Amino acid sequence: MNEVTTLQATTTRPSQLPVISISSLLDRELGSWTNHWVHVNGLVLSYQAGQFLVVKDPTGVIRAHVIQMTEIRGDERVDIWGFLEVSPQETFLNQAYFEVPQSSPRQIAISASEAPASRSSRVAEVLTQVSDI
Repeated sequence: MNEVTTLQATTTRPSQLPVISISSLLDRELGSWTNHWVHVNGLVLSYQAGQFLVVKDPTGVIRAHVIQMTEIRGDERVDIWGFLEVSPQETFLNQAYFEVPQSSPRQIAISASEAPASRSSRVAEVLTQVSDI
């Protein structure tokens, strides 16, 4: 380790990476970007704990090689991070990991409060403050 020098530390955590569609990932020209994490979101088609996860989005299907043993349903939506790898047999995400996105109670409360009022409650409501407009 004394002979290893960090040239530039990463400033972006994988969880902050934007989601990329599978087709745009597969159609992208190979380059140095394959040495960086990519983030895909999709539905689980198949999963073998500790080995692989196959997901699809509206644009395509990709396999991810994983070592985690997380239990998930077959139709679960997941976020996956990994490194794109191209071999003669397939193109896949290597050294990947996944998470099942979960809405926090705060996000659920915010979305419920932002939901539009029903038509009957809008009609019956009387505005008394200019700030209510």
